[in-house]
Amino acid sequence: MLWTSLRKNRKGAHITALLYSTALTRKTTFSSHMRDRMEWIVKKELPDYEFSPNLRSTSTTTLIFGKCDFDKKTIELNKHLYNERFNYWMLYLDIVFHEIAHGKAGNRAGHGRKWNGIYNRLLREYNVDMEQAKEEKESFYYKVIVPLQQKKAKTTMSCPSCKRLFYFQRNVRSTYMCSHCNKELTRLH
Repeated sequence: MLWTSLRKNRKGAHITALLYSTALTRKTTFSSHMRDRMEWIVKKELPDYEFSPNLRSTSTTTLIFGKCDFDKKTIELNKHLYNERFNYWMLYLDIVFHEIAHGKAGNRAGHGRKWNGIYNRLLREYNVDMEQAKEEKESFYYKVIVPLQQKKAKTTMSCPSCKRLFYFQRNVRSTYMCSHCNKELTRLH
């Protein structure tokens, strides 16, 4: 069996765990179980919302991990998150809880006090390790997003100071500054 069910620990908080087993032999097994678990969590927390793993974020300049659509009552995750080679369990939970908090807080709450309280309660209740989620987010960015950006890029620029690369989908004619160290970028191609 791939998933354990939700159960209460000694302190009464709900915990969930992903069990690694030999069931992960077929290519679609991990992502289908992941979708099922995320759908279950969304239904539990927001009964009138639907879960959709097919958010199509075509922009490589702005990375959208998830979206809470108040009109359609859906929670959507970026389709690139379901990469068979990587297990980003804590990142998935963090993103889903981020969007659930938006759904519970309401359309105008933004990332204010109400949203923050709901989000932190969900993280505690489901024992989300934020340090691991942060590491998984960085890993996801460099292993999945950067190759997508490289593939679509017409212009690549680098920072002479911190050596970071920046990818642009259009031909760049103006001057850009590094978002990390504020130095002028140089064009590579």
